[in-house]
Amino acid sequence: MVVIEKNEVNAARLEERDIPFIVGDATEDANLMEAGINKARALITCLNSDADNAFVVVTAKNLNQNVTVVSKAETESSRKKLLAVGADRVVIPSHLGGMNMANIVAHPETLHFFEHLHHRYPNAFRAEVHTLNEEWDDLPLGDFIRARFHGKAMVIALERPGGSVEFNPPPETLLQSGASLMVISNQAG
Repeated sequence: MVVIEKNEVNAARLEERDIPFIVGDATEDANLMEAGINKARALITCLNSDADNAFVVVTAKNLNQNVTVVSKAETESSRKKLLAVGADRVVIPSHLGGMNMANIVAHPETLHFFEHLHHRYPNAFRAEVHTLNEEWDDLPLGDFIRARFHGKAMVIALERPGGSVEFNPPPETLLQSGASLMVISNQAG
């Protein structure tokens, strides 16, 4: 991981935390190349300007068409444009923050429970989404859990390629490529 940071004060903070960084502008090809974009698996762009984020997305995809790009956007309109220029995922922080605040009000006990678990057992578990490929076509969910998590994981939801969602699917559920699983597992798993 390498961070491209324009602000030297922020770069000093990265140095204090032993996070590799480049002082420069992420919209410049040379800085992306120095950061290793040509062999990177993923890039996160979270600049203040949606236009700058779009420019980084286009540049990164031109330098490495296989890189997965996650970008920040300020508006839904910008989210759509960033997806159109090649971002694989786009996050609107204010939207996520608003949903989180609503959940705190509507279900404070749920958030408190997860915060308590993370505080008390900081590296004990993780929640992840797994997108399935062809190797799992027509195999049962239980096989996936045994193979990937030694049988010790909880599947919260299965989203099928068409968009239908099944919560807490049973182990005999047949899988198909393109489906996504929301899984909670041990951190070491």
